[in-house]
Formats: sequence, C-alpha cells, structure tokens
Amino acid sequence: MRVKNLIKVIENEFTLVLPKEEFPSSSAIPDKVMNYDVKSVYTDNDLIIIKIEDSKDVQTLEDLGYSFEVGV
Repeated sequence: MRVKNLIKVIENEFTLVLPKEEFPSSSAIPDKVMNYDVKSVYTDNDLIIIKIEDSKDVQTLEDLGYSFEVGV
C-alpha cells in the first residue's frame, strides 16, 4: 500500500518514519514520500507510527532500449 492511500483513512496524528528522517502528520510531507510503500504500521503511546521504504524504480522497456516505432 502506498503512503498517500493510507493517509486518507487515518484520522489521528501519525509519524512517517524513513531510515534517515521522520515526518510528523503536522508537517508538509513531500510528494515523493507520498508514493513510497508502507512497510509496517504500529502504535506507540497513542501515536500511529508508519514505517515506509523508498519505492523501487522499475525501468520501462523504453529505458532498456526497446523501441516500438514501426518503420515503413
């Protein structure tokens, strides 16, 4: 599940936790982080903690050098 989808259903305060940084729900969360995958969700003293991990970039066929143009 992506962060942006999970945030829509959470009504309480939460904290997003990346390996090197944290984002409380009161702060502005960058769009890049909203597309990360949720690794786990748990509570700690009435606060929801969401651990996330960076989404892996999947190369497209065009990135790999395939061409779909048809010559005449």
